[in-house]
Amino acid sequence: MLSLTEKRLRTANIAHLLPQTRSCFAPIKDKLDALQDYLLGNSLSSTDVPTPVLRYVFGSGGKRLRPAIFFLLCELLGYRGKHLLPLAAVSEYMHTASLLHDDVLDNTTLRRRKPTVNSRWGDTTAILVGDLIYARACELMTAAGDLRIIAAFTQAIKRMSEGELIQLENLYNLDITEETWLKIVHYKTGELLAATCKVAGLLAAADERTCARLYDFGLNIGIAFQLIDDALDLCGKEQELGKQTMIDLANGRITLPIILLYQQGNRHVQEMLRTALQPPRANAAELQRIQALTASHNTVARSAERAAAFTARAQQELAQFAPGPAREGLIELTNLLLSRLN
Repeated sequence: MLSLTEKRLRTANIAHLLPQTRSCFAPIKDKLDALQDYLLGNSLSSTDVPTPVLRYVFGSGGKRLRPAIFFLLCELLGYRGKHLLPLAAVSEYMHTASLLHDDVLDNTTLRRRKPTVNSRWGDTTAILVGDLIYARACELMTAAGDLRIIAAFTQAIKRMSEGELIQLENLYNLDITEETWLKIVHYKTGELLAATCKVAGLLAAADERTCARLYDFGLNIGIAFQLIDDALDLCGKEQELGKQTMIDLANGRITLPIILLYQQGNRHVQEMLRTALQPPRANAAELQRIQALTASHNTVARSAERAAAFTARAQQELAQFAPGPAREGLIELTNLLLSRLN
């Protein structure tokens, strides 16, 4: 029997986050439109070889979550300078490149309701195009002429790689601690959004304390977002999410709902998990049994409660700013991300 939270998760549709349909994006709609043109028109290569792949990747849209938050923060801080679009593009480029690499590592075949680059053009092309996108991001951040901006984004790249390595060390490890899991999420997901938010402060010449608050805001939202994604991986529907589900568990990545299940389960549950989660990957029947156990033990709902707590922490960081459309847009957006449960 599914819990109410899991029923809501199963009906969540990430497409509802499209900027054109939400009032929180109203203050920045023109910037998001300009960003889409920039991503498609910006030259990433001196040759035409990768052009079809790049058009395929950036023409499919996406949530543009990181640029949207970046634009709203710049609006909040009063920055409207020449680096607005290029640095918004940096955050999207870094995120996209990481997805291309992740899809190769996970052998993913579906993303944003379309075949992945690796499934269509092959692993080598996906990796090299990801590298190309990373390189262009580095060029754009360097052009801003501020070593603090370069340091923020390059730390994110470093930590994203470290997070992947820590996760690889803990594949199929049911003894992984919540502390280690949180470090993986911090590095893999939270760090890029944290850096993006901090860079908005650096562009606006905000003081050090404000930049630290912006970093913490992004970090907490990034962790909350990943918590919900982990829950959706266990109980979402592929046709609604536009990507494969149960892929984390099938590949031995132990997320918080599974950690909680193992911790609170009896010996029978623990033995079943240990038997099922053996490399190279669990079969479909075993995955369904684990999915049913997360429902009966309510661990998805408990993970959702953690996401709500991280969201509340993020919103507290906005309290220092004066009310207005940008701040209200940020609050609405963070609630919207959490409301993928509703």
